[in-house]
Amino acid sequence: MQKRGQALIFLFIGLVAVAACLVYYFNYYQPSHPKNPSNSGNSSDSSNPQNSSSNSTIQNLTISDKYINVTQLHWNHMPLTYKILNESLCTGIPIDELNNAMKLIESSSNNTIKFVKNNISADITISCYDLDDVLNKSTVICKNFSVEWKKNAFNAKKENYIPNSSFVLSETQIVRNDTLTTYQACYVDSNLANGALDESKIITEGNIITNATMNIYVFGDDYTRCSDFPNKEVHQLLHTLGLDHSEEPRFHNVFGWGVINFRYEEDVMFQYFSCIHQKDIQLKYDECLQYIYTNGLQGQCAKVNFIK
Repeated sequence: MQKRGQALIFLFIGLVAVAACLVYYFNYYQPSHPKNPSNSGNSSDSSNPQNSSSNSTIQNLTISDKYINVTQLHWNHMPLTYKILNESLCTGIPIDELNNAMKLIESSSNNTIKFVKNNISADITISCYDLDDVLNKSTVICKNFSVEWKKNAFNAKKENYIPNSSFVLSETQIVRNDTLTTYQACYVDSNLANGALDESKIITEGNIITNATMNIYVFGDDYTRCSDFPNKEVHQLLHTLGLDHSEEPRFHNVFGWGVINFRYEEDVMFQYFSCIHQKDIQLKYDECLQYIYTNGLQGQCAKVNFIK
């Protein structure tokens, strides 16, 4: 009788163990089956191979996202790899300024962002150009614009005198009298330069950046560099991290932006560069980069614009 009772106990324990194994199997190992499109809330997406592939890509990127808590535009991994095309052309000041800009952004993010050079496989492709050579091969257009005599500021792009895609070389006041003021704007259509005059560009899937490109230039007469702070390189690198241009004040048709708006021009993501005013990376960008690349553990992204 005692042996029979022990046998029943062992049998019971065995059944419990088998049941536990089956539960574990169905919860963790059983392959999932695709839902029937007819039962889906959006059958058009399910039946479209292109949409299905895109959705699958986004899901895969999300699964591998180290910063899943962040809704802002971001890379899903660190470090970021980069390669430089025509690197020998930019040896010296251009490469030094690029490296300096990368170190400043790494420090700004409290080292949550890291740039690592990799000429084989890169997240960011950086192209080096001789700016003078690019401009010599492009058609430089110079136009005169006569305005009210009292006008003290002129911005051909901002005031829609020339296309927004223009790479502006100079804006010069050439005539001023009691009746009118004439400015001359010289520019190149960047759309005709095969990407050599473009700002940084990114490729995204959902809110994840998958690839980026930017340009750097050999020092030339038409490319001003700031001695204290590599504002152009920092600006373009921040674009590769998904940040867009900062807020702009209204451009007054007589006085321009005005003295009261110098605080806008101090912003490293202001659309127009200024060696006088742009001296560092603003605190709001420090906090935003730290927020994103600590997966939301510290910082914030208030008053920071992202590329749409």
